[in-house]
Amino acid sequence: MNMDDELILMNLKQKKRDAFNNAKQRAIDKLVERYYTRGFQLQLQRGVCNDEYLNEAYQFCKKEEDIEKERQDKMIEEKGYKDKTDYTFITINPQNQYISPTELKEDIDKIVQKTKWINENDYAYVIEQRSSNPSEYSGVHCHLLVHTKDKPNNEVRRELKNKVKHLVDMNQVKNFDIGKNRKGPLSILPTADPTNRMKYMLDWKKDPDKHAKQIIDKEMRETFGLDTIYFSGEFFSQLIIGHQECQESTQDLYAEENEAQKYHNDIQKN
Repeated sequence: MNMDDELILMNLKQKKRDAFNNAKQRAIDKLVERYYTRGFQLQLQRGVCNDEYLNEAYQFCKKEEDIEKERQDKMIEEKGYKDKTDYTFITINPQNQYISPTELKEDIDKIVQKTKWINENDYAYVIEQRSSNPSEYSGVHCHLLVHTKDKPNNEVRRELKNKVKHLVDMNQVKNFDIGKNRKGPLSILPTADPTNRMKYMLDWKKDPDKHAKQIIDKEMRETFGLDTIYFSGEFFSQLIIGHQECQESTQDLYAEENEAQKYHNDIQKN
């Protein structure tokens, strides 16, 4: 090996070390931010935070939340349901379990574009299926997360049932409480925090039995040219991009660790 080759090899190794260190620092920064955020939340909740401005902001927000909770509790007592929530998580299970993934996507696109309170707000949706067998895509369905803002829950349910009546068996829908049950042909679940719902759509499911189906989900999307997730809106974009960056940082760390281990093993052999 001549001097030029040695310099090239040294530069390559340095670039790999730099990439590893940068990925590691990004991961550390994210963890530090997460833990500091959680730490401040706990301090505020327990009344031991010494920051005057944080305390003032927290007390104001808590007062407003208490007022809203009291109003919602009164609404539940009088009418049996919450008036509204910030987000709604919708699952649509077409009655035709062998519907094409692209056909379902086209239907969802039409629903999104023709529903003003969806397309004017943040939304995200994924196309999934329920088979664990390669090339066998059955039980195709959709999860749709929408920032419903000030839209009352009863209006959300009424409009969505009308929008999806060509996809789902409405006689079956009547047998389920669509605001609570997750297993029927249609569920419309109010949710205060979109983060967990976004993770549900993007991460491995908690139930290991579903992992094989998720592998086939990926195969199905590649076969039909579908994206992993479709979304619109600044906040959802930030959530998804942040999730992707976190995954990429983790993958970079694993790759760099494997490369470093391989390099170490090669040195030991020589």
